[in-house]
Amino acid sequence: MIVKGTVTSGNVYADGTRSMEIMFSLNDIDNLPYIQNDASIVKLTIGEVTYLINLRHTDNNSYLWFSPFCHVFEVTGKAQKGQRMRLSDVLIPVGFQVNDSVDISFEGTTAKLMSKI
Repeated sequence: MIVKGTVTSGNVYADGTRSMEIMFSLNDIDNLPYIQNDASIVKLTIGEVTYLINLRHTDNNSYLWFSPFCHVFEVTGKAQKGQRMRLSDVLIPVGFQVNDSVDISFEGTTAKLMSKI
């Protein structure tokens, strides 16, 4: 199942980088692996690296979102397994910016960032 998301931002980190999250409309979440008012762990592949990232939900928001931090799960390259990463440090090098629309393919608790729209 392919779900459309949007790269959003909140805070600015001390080094001047904007935080990034990926938001999903509640209209598109029927089959997503989320837990109401909690976080569920998703394996998210971006390029050649797979990360563990939280898919969050609260009743206070009208959307689900991927948290601004993730951990390297599987890698081909210079990132180290288990390394904590900021989502902005993962998305910016592969060409994503705040307000970009993205397609994410979900199969259970496994997801792959497909492309910018």
